[in-house]
Amino acid sequence: MLKSKNKLKKKFHITCTAYDKSGRVIAIENNSYTDSCRLMRFFAKAVGDRTKNDQRKVYNHAEIKCIDRAIKLGKIVHMLKVERIENGLYQNAKPCYICMHAIKHFKIAKVIYSTTEGFKTL
Repeated sequence: MLKSKNKLKKKFHITCTAYDKSGRVIAIENNSYTDSCRLMRFFAKAVGDRTKNDQRKVYNHAEIKCIDRAIKLGKIVHMLKVERIENGLYQNAKPCYICMHAIKHFKIAKVIYSTTEGFKTL
């Protein structure tokens, strides 16, 4: 059987919640496979990800959308919680290197992400 060059990647539903220093929720966002934004392209380019530099292939990650929403609201993000749930169970949702670059850039103090064993902290 021949393998197709246009392999379909599995799409995950990832949710990111941003909290301020007092623990209040300031933004909740999901990843997108249709929309892109300048912030996602900026950080993809900053880390040298060529596939993300092509505007047709740049899709927003939940972490980037959440940070962008908080900035637009004039809020400072202290903590991000990133989670992925499939069939009622938590799955791995560790931020990618592009999102980690954005997290470091905006000096976000704490990141919690889901794993199959529960939650971990960066």
